[in-house]
Amino acid sequence: MSQSEDIFSIVLMFRKICESLLSRPNEAPVTVAVTNIGRIDIPSDYGLFKLEEISFVPAQAAFGGVFSAAVTTFQDTMILNFMFSEPSISKERIEILINNTISCIVDACNANY
Repeated sequence: MSQSEDIFSIVLMFRKICESLLSRPNEAPVTVAVTNIGRIDIPSDYGLFKLEEISFVPAQAAFGGVFSAAVTTFQDTMILNFMFSEPSISKERIEILINNTISCIVDACNANY
């Protein structure tokens, strides 16, 4: 199979996956998703504009009640983005999940091993 045939197969597979997810928006294949975008090395100074932080938020519509977090590092600062979809997850519930997540991170950072 040639490289162009591989790409075509991947595109067709991705389309089928998207169709499947969108046809059942309340049946997500996962319950929690975490993605680490990693270190973003782009300039912060653009003349009249200065970039202070950068965010990454994938589309949530296809994932119903999935609690997701995206992690990036920009200018030596870790940035956490939490995504959720109402009414699958209420604002009150997401606040509890985020506060618990932050508490776990703080505890891990303060642990003396």
